[in-house]
Amino acid sequence: MRRLTLRLTVLSCFLILSIPLCSLSGEVDAATPGRFMLKLSLGGGRLNLDDISAVVREGESSAATRVPGGTMVPGSGIPEPGPCYDAGAELLVFLSPRWALGLEVALNGNTKMGQVGWMGSENTAARHASEVRHTVVPIRLSARYFLGRRGFRAYALAGAGLYPGRLNLIQKDQVRSITEESLMLFVAQGRGTAVGLHAGVGAAFPLTRRLRVFVEAVGQSVRIASLNGGGIIQDLKTGLDDWNQGEFWVVTFERGGRVGKKVVVASEQPDDPTILQAKKLEMDLSGWTLRAGIIIGL
Repeated sequence: MRRLTLRLTVLSCFLILSIPLCSLSGEVDAATPGRFMLKLSLGGGRLNLDDISAVVREGESSAATRVPGGTMVPGSGIPEPGPCYDAGAELLVFLSPRWALGLEVALNGNTKMGQVGWMGSENTAARHASEVRHTVVPIRLSARYFLGRRGFRAYALAGAGLYPGRLNLIQKDQVRSITEESLMLFVAQGRGTAVGLHAGVGAAFPLTRRLRVFVEAVGQSVRIASLNGGGIIQDLKTGLDDWNQGEFWVVTFERGGRVGKKVVVASEQPDDPTILQAKKLEMDLSGWTLRAGIIIGL
């Protein structure tokens, strides 16, 4: 989270320092063939992250079942991991007054963390904490069609891109009673890459001869089919310290009459009598973003 905030801050400073470029000669409206423009954006949106959200919610449910009939302790709660930040820089080249191609390198992601707790009537308590951090560095190629020649210009865009993604997942379960106390910790880091499609609409407004501001909404369809990395399970009560490397799996299991889900890192598909289903964890990056920024004529 700190690295993402630092990068957004640097990019914001760059946007401000770029404004003096607008004093140069020429007009941004004169989108002559072969002309280059630099587009800088900041924004936010929401991604699906379906499998990851299901695992996060499962942690909450699991904590409640450890204290049957218990009462929820007021706390921060665990937020959905889907909301994200988005920043990007794109180089546009005009093929005609209405058509332009753009190559963009972006950075989006977020860190969501929180905890829930339950208290029982027999001095039993359970607490579950979760931290999910996802980071994606999309490289997109887009085609834009502009309406209008000078002043306000609306446009539509569509294209494809490469989406390298990274997921960090931390889950901590603590159960405490008069007779015993247990603490389980799961930490995993995985990476994956997918090709995706995107499309959107936007509008640009002139400020000076070489500077415009814009707003745009973009939707994307991207699904990283599998993640590879490493994960460790630590049991501070028994001293268990189990490190595994391989693919990320979402495992549906049955234990004590209860059906639940968890993430497992393994080189092969997990196989256990308690496992009802095991499938590769997918990082669904489909969703939308709303961005704003400046376009500078070069």
